[in-house]
Formats: sequence, structure tokens, C-alpha cells
Amino acid sequence: MSHRTTTLKKLRQGATETACALLCLAGPSVIANGLSQTLLSGEAWMGARNGLRILALLLGYVLWVRWREQRPVHELGLTGAARETGLGLLIGGLMVALGVGAMAWGGAYQVQAINGPGHAVALLPLVLSLAALEEILFRLILLRLMEHWLGTGWGLFISSLLFGLAHLGMGPANVASTLLLGLEGGLLFGAAYLLTRRLWLCLGLHIGWNFVQMGIFSADATLALKRVGWLQASIDGPAWLTGGVHGMEASVPAALLCLSVGAVLLTLAIQRGQWQARRTVSKPQHRGA
Repeated sequence: MSHRTTTLKKLRQGATETACALLCLAGPSVIANGLSQTLLSGEAWMGARNGLRILALLLGYVLWVRWREQRPVHELGLTGAARETGLGLLIGGLMVALGVGAMAWGGAYQVQAINGPGHAVALLPLVLSLAALEEILFRLILLRLMEHWLGTGWGLFISSLLFGLAHLGMGPANVASTLLLGLEGGLLFGAAYLLTRRLWLCLGLHIGWNFVQMGIFSADATLALKRVGWLQASIDGPAWLTGGVHGMEASVPAALLCLSVGAVLLTLAIQRGQWQARRTVSKPQHRGA
């Protein structure tokens, strides 16, 4: 059998395996989504709806790993979870603080009122649920499956691209801002997953980034998620500094921060031997940190 034929066979096998995995994982999620939309309609129940979707995704994921891959679900293990999540929260929060600091230094961010911590706390259910949904789907499921059949490079690229495209309908997002978000968030969160091969560091990073951006500094400008947090501020300045209508995530300081921290995490992951070529085994195997 030629090398080309073998490669095509492996790619077909990978596509079939991935499709089966996504179908098995999507089943419980679709059911949970339908029930939640029917029983818990309205914006006030958004956190509860997302919570049901998270539980359904996790249930489907655990069942798939135990049935198809026949191994313990190490990536959801609780040993060290608090430490990894806390580290992610700290890094994500500091990154946003530096980005807002750059805007303030340039005169583009000015605090107008202090609303109190209650405004920030009220955003926690939304922030936690959205971050968990996205990290489970894009890192734990898509990145891992794509990496198995195509290698780490393609897995990271494809999952990042899909991560960006998933935000295309949020507020004033366009193709350019979507690709930028995929590059920033996909690299940052994907590298965090690759470093530990667990959910917690990338989840903490995502929560820290979103919560400090929305809940503390009210610096999210997308129409879909615009919320007033602890500090009510006026953001007015050049688009390269503020991100313009696309929010802080589309600014040059935020891009530099995400790409720099993501590159550091990815370098550490490579040094730990976590960069993988396309595998030739029949089932995905989990590699710990």
C-alpha cells in the first residue's frame, strides 16, 4: 500500500471517528438545550440554561472516553484542579488589567462611576457558564480529537479557527475581528490545555479574562455580552488601542498580550514533549503533563 493511500485511509478513519464522537457528544447537549429553552426561557435563566448544557456535554464526554477510549478521564481529575484554575484566573485577570492599563495610559479609559462589587458578582453565572461551555467544546473535545488525527499544529489551528467563527454573530463582529479572536483566544487557551492536558488551567484563564474584562472594568464592547460591571467607564480612543466597536479583545495591546502569553505557554508545552505529530494508533490516547 502506497504512502498516499495509507494517509488517505488514516484521514478517512479520523474523520469518521471525529464525526461519531461529535454525534455522541452532541446528542445529550441537543436534548438539554431543547429542554432548557422550553422550561427556562428568558435572559434571566441564561446561566441555568448554560449549566444544563455543560452537564450534558460533560456527561457525553465522560461516556465517550470511558466507552470508546477505555480509560479514566484524567483531564477532568480534581487533584490539583484548584491550583491550576487559580493560576489561570490570576494570569487571565492580570492580562486584562494590563490591557485596560494601556488604554488608561493612552487616555482612552476613564472611570465615571463605581457601582460596587454586586454588579461584578451578578455576572459570575454568565461568565462561568460561557467559559466552561467553550473550553469543553473547543479544547477538551475539538482540539484533542483534531490533534489525534492531524497532529498538534493542525489541531490547534482548526480548533482556534472554529473558536473564532463561533463568535462571528456576537455584536459587531466581522471576519477580521473573528479571525483575530480565534488567533488570540485559540492560541492562548489551546496552549494552556496542551501544557497540562487538563481542563483547569485553560478554564481558569478564560474565566479570569472574561470576568475581569466585563465584571471589573466593563471593557467588553460587544452588543451580545455588554454588561456594566464594578467600574463604569468611558472608553473612547483610537481603534488600535481600544479595539473600537469590537471591544478590547480586538485592540493591539490585547493581541500582543494574548500572543505573548500563548507563545510562552506553548513553548513550555513543547519543552514538556506535548507537541505531537499525527498518531497512528487506532484510539486516542491521553498524555498527562
